[in-house]
Amino acid sequence: MGQKMIGICVANLHEAASELLQVLCCTFKENGYYTLVIHTYSAFNSQDGFDIGERNIIKLIPYQKLSALVLLSESIKDDAVLHAITQRAAEDSVPVISLERPLEGCHYIHFDIATPFTEIVDHIFTHHQCKRVAFMAGFRGNPASEERLGIYLDALKANGIPYEEELVQYGCFWELPTIDALKRLFAFNEGKAPIEAIICANDTMAMTVAAELNKLDYTVPGDVLVTGCDGIAAEQFFVPRLTTTACDYNGISQAILALLENLPKEPTTIAVPYVARISQSCGCKPLRNPSATKMLMNLIMHQNSMRSFQKELHKMTVTLLDENINPEDLPFHTMRTGWGMARYQTSLVLFCNTLEGLGIFPQEFEVGKNAYEFCRWCDDSYQPSNQPFSPKELLPTLDEMYDHVPSKAVMLTLLHEQTSIFGYFLTGFEPNQGNFSLDTLDYNKLLDYQMSLSHIFSTLMHRRSLLAMNNELERLYVHDSMTGVFNRRGFFQRLNYLISQATTGSYIFFAAIDMDGLKYINDTFGHSEGDYAITAIAKMITEISPKGSAIARFGGDEFMVGMLFSSDVPTFPEAFRMAMEHAVDSLNANSGKPYSIGASCGIEYCAYSETTDIDHLMKSADNKLYVDKARHKCLRGIRRKP
Repeated sequence: MGQKMIGICVANLHEAASELLQVLCCTFKENGYYTLVIHTYSAFNSQDGFDIGERNIIKLIPYQKLSALVLLSESIKDDAVLHAITQRAAEDSVPVISLERPLEGCHYIHFDIATPFTEIVDHIFTHHQCKRVAFMAGFRGNPASEERLGIYLDALKANGIPYEEELVQYGCFWELPTIDALKRLFAFNEGKAPIEAIICANDTMAMTVAAELNKLDYTVPGDVLVTGCDGIAAEQFFVPRLTTTACDYNGISQAILALLENLPKEPTTIAVPYVARISQSCGCKPLRNPSATKMLMNLIMHQNSMRSFQKELHKMTVTLLDENINPEDLPFHTMRTGWGMARYQTSLVLFCNTLEGLGIFPQEFEVGKNAYEFCRWCDDSYQPSNQPFSPKELLPTLDEMYDHVPSKAVMLTLLHEQTSIFGYFLTGFEPNQGNFSLDTLDYNKLLDYQMSLSHIFSTLMHRRSLLAMNNELERLYVHDSMTGVFNRRGFFQRLNYLISQATTGSYIFFAAIDMDGLKYINDTFGHSEGDYAITAIAKMITEISPKGSAIARFGGDEFMVGMLFSSDVPTFPEAFRMAMEHAVDSLNANSGKPYSIGASCGIEYCAYSETTDIDHLMKSADNKLYVDKARHKCLRGIRRKP
């Protein structure tokens, strides 16, 4: 690949950091870079099957293709995962830039939230001249919460306002604890001077406080001023818009580019400040609703899209789980039924063990080339290569995919069911511009689709494995384990089938066959040689019998052959006897054994009708067997070869 590529590792993109990612992709494109987003749906903060399965995505990162790797390290909660990524990058001399969290050996871009948060706190105390100001903290001991609490305490001291412990409550950064904390705050303040402002350590708590105050008939900012921190995406739809701190995404992307253009030899730390955004919740901007029409249209279009997506997902599930589906048709149906997102340039790559589990064997895989492009979603000119390749390549035609993706950004996600790894997706996507678009990747849809497809593949593979197991059990149930011919049960199943095909003029044939002198072979040469002799006779009988015959080992060295003819073949009984004698002579001549193998045979052959006594015919063939065995004993018997 001639084009420079930057990798971005991020967890739970559908929950956080999507806006930052979109800005990064656009900036990298403008500066001549491709972007590869390595996305996991797990933050690696648990040890369940899904979490363990997602960890395998680390093995797919193509370090040899990367000019640099950006880690959204706060989204990945397991230090061992971060260490594995950075260690592997160091081995390939790939510079790593960590955002929000310092990591050993990595460049570090630090988000300065303290400076703009201090500006907002000072704004409440100095510009609005508030005296009774409460603080909604996060978790006790949390570094970010404690830092913001310290800024609040410093502001109290700087403005000569006495500290009241009960004015500091802990909302734990999310809704339900914040509601309880607000109740405690108002219970403490009953009978005291009104609370003029509530400073919150994040936006989620700020929006919760404002909503709860409204329920209590307080207006924001008319009665109480409220501020937040972090500038989360949901805040743009909240009324009133929060006075808060906002991430400078452009500043972050420019800091990354500056590092890449003049890469220091030693790890470097760069501080990118958040921006203080003074808005409606402190009364400094007039209240206006966000564009209700825009929000409503986006919501309606998204709901309609989700409805269509769910229909397509159901259609795909029904189609792919059809018991009559041909495994070779799976790629076509996977692509044709779509996933409600077929506008994206997407390749689904499966590993060879997955293909084999699905009953698909495209061609023999070379060592190390154990990946295969299963199907694509794209225009007709962009078709799978149908050639195995190494997963280290990700895709042999990755350059072509980037040519088809306007954003020059491709996302890598793992396809797995718990700890069973099937393959991976490479999905091109366009950053969200704020309006609903079918070209904008919906991470929730992508997750739903991949989990559904993983479950479908797992079901198909388990079904095929179960079918193979049932077939094997069925084979063992009706076959003799040593010789491979039918046992008594299988013989009668096959014979009944042959008889069910009988027509007027049919003839039935039975041959009862017994080895001569098996006891002599067992006693003289051992039971392993006796087993060899039995197996050799079974193979010989199979070779001389017409295809489709019922051939069984009834026990020990006793065999029975049954066959139905659609018309009279009077020469067959004698021809069968002669074929058996010649086959026995050939076996002894070529066996290299110190003993001869012999066999006796009794034959019955007659016209078949519904009144034919099958048991009588088989017993008659068995009686004739013993006559033949007595003749052989006189003429030849079993003897040691000279």
